[in-house]
Amino acid sequence: MVETTLFHAFLNYQSDWQSDPQNRRTLPRNRSPESLCANCHRLFCLLSLLLLAVVSAGCGDNDGRLSISGNVKLNGQPLPEGSIEFLPVAGTGGPTAGATIEEGKYRIAPRRGLFAGRFRVNITANRKTGQQRMDRYRGEKYDVQEQYLPARYNRKSQLEAEVTDDGPNVFVFELTSG
Repeated sequence: MVETTLFHAFLNYQSDWQSDPQNRRTLPRNRSPESLCANCHRLFCLLSLLLLAVVSAGCGDNDGRLSISGNVKLNGQPLPEGSIEFLPVAGTGGPTAGATIEEGKYRIAPRRGLFAGRFRVNITANRKTGQQRMDRYRGEKYDVQEQYLPARYNRKSQLEAEVTDDGPNVFVFELTSG
């Protein structure tokens, strides 16, 4: 009731003003300065609460997404650099998620994380071959790189991870080059 009255008072606010011959605005008819101030204060409070509700609706528990982290080793040593990707298998809902591997470590924050379920894991890593090629568009040479991990860790991945609501969802992958 108060909000409705306040809303109508706000809509009628402009039409209620008295004008003098020089078109200067004066106090509205039948309204005291105190009631106008109170109405403005109520409107400000109402709009502030509405803004707070909208902003806080965007915050929360990441819609059930979970953080993922872990280590990747190649032949017993931390993988210097690469990338890791988690792809949901049939029966698992949700998005894919991925991260950069640096010095054998990776981490996916909850806001970009996964839902609970089973995921196929793809791991890739590139290195320079020592060859260079000419970029036709820029006219510059660039280093040729190759993906050096076996296909069983990426294109034909046999790696899987089970992400659970209970956590901690830390996965260690021990890879071999042979």
